[in-house]
Amino acid sequence: MVSFDQVETVSAEKEQGMSLLIPDEVVRATEMTEDELRLEFACFLYLQEKLALSKAARFVGMPRIDFQMELAKRKIHINYSVEDLERDLETLDRVFQK
Repeated sequence: MVSFDQVETVSAEKEQGMSLLIPDEVVRATEMTEDELRLEFACFLYLQEKLALSKAARFVGMPRIDFQMELAKRKIHINYSVEDLERDLETLDRVFQK
C-alpha cells in the first residue's frame, strides 16, 4: 500500500501528521507512482480551494513555481482574486514610498 505520510494537519503549537493508506489494487489501477499520486491529490485539493498554493507545493515537496507549472500543464488557474491584487498593490505602494 502507498502511505501519504505527508498529509498534514497543522496546529498553532506543533505539526501533526495523518497517514492515508491507498490499497495496492487502487494504486495498480492508476498506473501511477506514489509521487504522481501525491501530485494529483495536491492539484485536486488546490483546485477545490482546500489547500493554498504554498501548502500544496510543500505537500508534494517542490518549489512553488514548479507546482505552478504543474497546475498550468493541467490548465488549472491560480486562485488570485481582485482582493489579493488590491492587497498586493497596497503592499507595493507602502514598500516603494519609503
